[in-house]
Amino acid sequence: MLPWTSAFAWRKLLTPLDWPIRGPADSPWHDVYLDPPADNQHVWLHRGQLGLPFVPAVWNHDNRRYFVTGTPFWIDWWAVWRWKDYR
Repeated sequence: MLPWTSAFAWRKLLTPLDWPIRGPADSPWHDVYLDPPADNQHVWLHRGQLGLPFVPAVWNHDNRRYFVTGTPFWIDWWAVWRWKDYR
């Protein structure tokens, strides 16, 4: 991650990016920022290294948070590594 103090010059892109950017079809895991889930979509969250447990959650687009299913807890979008469909 680039610290904000290191960003001293920038310019506008000549062409807008197509967002969201869909990930490769061969992987069920999607990037949280580039390929967000639909609003109120139930998903499995993966928060980092392989081997850690998955967490069932619901994406709330207005708050940019995942609400953990069955609890009063939430996880910010930037604290999640990847997500996939809840099936």
